[in-house]
Amino acid sequence: MSEWKLLPVEPTDAMLDALADETPYCVRRASDKSCYEVIFNPAEDWRTHIPNDLQIVFQGAEAEAEVRCERLRRLWLYRSLLATAPEPPANA
Repeated sequence: MSEWKLLPVEPTDAMLDALADETPYCVRRASDKSCYEVIFNPAEDWRTHIPNDLQIVFQGAEAEAEVRCERLRRLWLYRSLLATAPEPPANA
């Protein structure tokens, strides 16, 4: 199972796009910008891959979920994406 890290910055569209190629799920911004959607791959046992820190509201039995923007301020991403994240300000 992949290791998860807490990203210390607001996720950018490029980071979210990069996640689209990851499995077992990808993250995308909802069309109304009110939340992020987590799309699970039903072929995977996705219950073992959900970060406990995210409050996920499931919409039915299919592999879809929504996560509120405020809970994704520091989005959990795969370690491979951390290298693309900008450094936080030194005086923060």
